[in-house]
Amino acid sequence: MVDRSLLNKRAHQVMEHKINIIAANTILKDAKILMEKNNTDYLVVQNIDNQVIGIVTWKILANALMNELDEERSMQS
Repeated sequence: MVDRSLLNKRAHQVMEHKINIIAANTILKDAKILMEKNNTDYLVVQNIDNQVIGIVTWKILANALMNELDEERSMQS
């Protein structure tokens, strides 16, 4: 039998409140390590005024790496 009090709770009452935040000047290597350590799919990026300016996801990290590799290859050619 399902506990009715649990079913009547609002979503915000049961959701996890931990938000992983990084500074805008964090290097991508450190962002990757933090995402792996916390087993998270994204990090919230804040500027020095603590304003949210975006997020970093695994896809963004992968794209940044690919761009870096492309730049290195074009410099070698």
